[in-house]
Amino acid sequence: MSYKAFNAMCETQHSIRVKILYLDREGEYMSTEFQSYLKSQGTKQKLTVYDTPQHNGIAECRNHTIVKCVHAVLHASYLPKLL
Repeated sequence: MSYKAFNAMCETQHSIRVKILYLDREGEYMSTEFQSYLKSQGTKQKLTVYDTPQHNGIAECRNHTIVKCVHAVLHASYLPKLL
């Protein structure tokens, strides 16, 4: 889902506006077009330190948990290690 679709869903389905968007400087959302879109929506853009997942909080914690579960399932399945 693109950010614009996510933002529209937040506003229409939950009556919530995104006030601050934290980004990790990796480049996906660093274009001037996206920055002008955020400005038009009244959303502040805050940049965290590059390559420090601990600054990205809950999302990184959940991603880490999901990856650990996938590794456990692959290990228990006795599939070849190349998978």
